[in-house]
Amino acid sequence: MAICFFVMEKTEKKGLFARLREGLKKTNSSLAEKIARVTTGRVKIDDALCDELEELLITADVGLPTTMKLIDSLRAAAKAKEVSTVDEVRPWLRKKIAEFVTAAPDEREHGTPHIILIIGVNGAGKTTSIAKLANFYKAAGKE
Repeated sequence: MAICFFVMEKTEKKGLFARLREGLKKTNSSLAEKIARVTTGRVKIDDALCDELEELLITADVGLPTTMKLIDSLRAAAKAKEVSTVDEVRPWLRKKIAEFVTAAPDEREHGTPHIILIIGVNGAGKTTSIAKLANFYKAAGKE
């Protein structure tokens, strides 16, 4: 008769944001890789590049309004020589996307009711985040 013992390693419980960050790594690296593919080998920032980036962002579910703001802003930045080479496009996009994500929405922009879209890969903590948002709004007197 054989006896087997399993040794289980103690794992640290990760916080919500650590799990979210880990879950979104795959999405982030995938989008970054696609942007890198679109920009690699290009010499100048032209309409073809902007069109490909637009299509890529839309298919990555960035959303049409956000995508249009990003692409219009990129075209304006290229015209104003803020972004002068293709190598500067990726860091510029990263910075602009971070600005969109971290910008606090102005509640006056939203009518009642409004929709909050929660996205992420399995296990990223979407349901927990939704519960925390519901609790936050309930505590603020919202329904």
